[in-house]
Amino acid sequence: SGANQRGFTYTPKPSFIGKDSFKYVTTIVDIKNRFRPSTWCRSIATVTAYVSPPAPTLLARAGSNTNASEKDKAFLSWSESKGTTSYKIYRNTVLITAEKEKTTRYRYTDLTPSLPTCPAPGTPVQNTYEISSVYLDPDGTEIESTKNATTVTFVCPPDLDTSATVINLTQVGFN
Repeated sequence: SGANQRGFTYTPKPSFIGKDSFKYVTTIVDIKNRFRPSTWCRSIATVTAYVSPPAPTLLARAGSNTNASEKDKAFLSWSESKGTTSYKIYRNTVLITAEKEKTTRYRYTDLTPSLPTCPAPGTPVQNTYEISSVYLDPDGTEIESTKNATTVTFVCPPDLDTSATVINLTQVGFN
């Protein structure tokens, strides 16, 4: 509000998540005709803002090669995001699951299909995992947060046939 303003900033209430709408009036007045309201240009508009839940912080690790129950698996965990109705998990930008439960852990067991062939034994192969929070508005609109990512580097085993697909994993770092 006020003279000579060319924009405004929308700030939702603290902890608000969902859809918010409001109307505003724009009036343009030529200074020479400021006392003649019939010459003013006035427009009313409705703005709809979608306020997403905060993105969770993601951690990922590769399963241990020496533990049979962890071998060939990636383990993801993340911080809970308040107001979230579900989470979406991506691997190398491809959605791998939409977790509808209020969980903060996921075990990814299907590593082989999208991993590249090992170019040579001992070669590192990177996978990027991303997570976003999702809020499902009562009208059915899905509001997704930005994604947080972490990169897990898997190392091709030294004794692996160079034509085989990576299946033995060792994690060497987080983002």
